[in-house]
Amino acid sequence: MAVHDRVGILPDRYRLYDSHTAQQHLELVIDTKQATDGPAELLSRVGLSEAIDQDVATFSQGMTQRLALAMALVGDPDLLILDEPSTGLDPNGARQMREIIQEENDRGTTVFFSSHIMEQVEAICDRVAIINRGRLVAVDSIEGLRDATETTTTLTVTVSGADDDVVATVRAREDVTSASLAGDEFVVTLAPEGSKFGVLQAIDAAGATVEDFSLDESSLEDLFVEYTTPGQEVEPGELDSGGGDSRGGGPETGSATAESPEGDR
Repeated sequence: MAVHDRVGILPDRYRLYDSHTAQQHLELVIDTKQATDGPAELLSRVGLSEAIDQDVATFSQGMTQRLALAMALVGDPDLLILDEPSTGLDPNGARQMREIIQEENDRGTTVFFSSHIMEQVEAICDRVAIINRGRLVAVDSIEGLRDATETTTTLTVTVSGADDDVVATVRAREDVTSASLAGDEFVVTLAPEGSKFGVLQAIDAAGATVEDFSLDESSLEDLFVEYTTPGQEVEPGELDSGGGDSRGGGPETGSATAESPEGDR
């Protein structure tokens, strides 16, 4: 029972009572958990203050999701488990859900966020767990996952004063796999262990001037494919079980993405 009181859950599929108001839903959960929360305060946290006396039958999908989240927040849980919280939401609704999740994390709640929508995971999570065919194959920060794979990073640098000698200098670096110059645009592909700052310093030291640069790194979707492609799985002993960086050095926002090429979602 103690564990139940410390955990809040927003499942992927749930049913609410159409004939009940938002306040009645929250009062039911508050009574069940024997909590002391006030429905009005909970609804304020999820942006539903004005709907406190409104029947759920009149709610939009986004409002329903936010009410379900408010119900999960009853008792101020230490751990919040959210399964596909953006399901059925339009882009504005999904953004609002992300903002609410971030606010709860900032309040001190650890959030376990489960989703197949990689963009949502990448926007929210400090650490990511990838599950392939029921097997945990990776746990790390997104940067850590990038470092452990063969995915590439492309550095595009706007330069002045660059010539063939500058290109040759950059190409000679062990952490560079390719480099090309077209006009004032210098495109460099880094090896997994490559240093973008090392490349910029090398360009400067070779006599060219760096005007601007941009970095194109592997997306979480690219990393997911890398970790779930046959032959690429990380052995259990290689999984990072340490405590990575989290917002403010405290509660984390994590994710388990549970999809395999041939398995069920």
